[in-house]
Amino acid sequence: MWVLIVVLIAFILLIVTPAAATVYTQYLWFASIGQTAVFGTTISSQFALFALGAGIFLVLAMLNLVIARAIVRRARDLPTAREGVLTYIARIQARSTDRYVTFGAWVVAILLSVIMGITVSAKWLLFLRAIHPASFGVQDPLFGLDVSFFVFQLPTYQFVQGWFIAATVVVAILTGGYYAFRTYGFNVQGTEVAA
Repeated sequence: MWVLIVVLIAFILLIVTPAAATVYTQYLWFASIGQTAVFGTTISSQFALFALGAGIFLVLAMLNLVIARAIVRRARDLPTAREGVLTYIARIQARSTDRYVTFGAWVVAILLSVIMGITVSAKWLLFLRAIHPASFGVQDPLFGLDVSFFVFQLPTYQFVQGWFIAATVVVAILTGGYYAFRTYGFNVQGTEVAA
């Protein structure tokens, strides 16, 4: 219990307080020049993009973890032909740590979703430029698109594509680690994987 309180206090002191000070300082600056609407647009865009990025990643991660959990529950009691007796016993003993592994995977998925949400939130200006592009009035001869597409919208599409690729890789690593620990377990007293 004390560890949780210490972690919560450290989180507030090290992350929330500096972030709140930065936001308040920005608000004071925008208010001093009479542009609080711009500040509101900035904050609301960042919050919406954070919620969208974190939510999409969390849904992907949890869906994969639920599927991996169902697969492991069905397959873990059956010995495979190439498996030795010690590995089979280790898999059976892994049942005692199932709750810890599942809870740990969920916590890691939530933390990763916060990181992925912050990544999307940091690109708020890129998304606003894509949503509200200005026309250059010049057509691209090859694709027939306004040149502003390549300046304002294409970089956003490239970022979204890269973000989804990164999210897929991170979710695959998380799910693979979860599957391995749920299948073979780990030694609670030590740090050795019992495979």
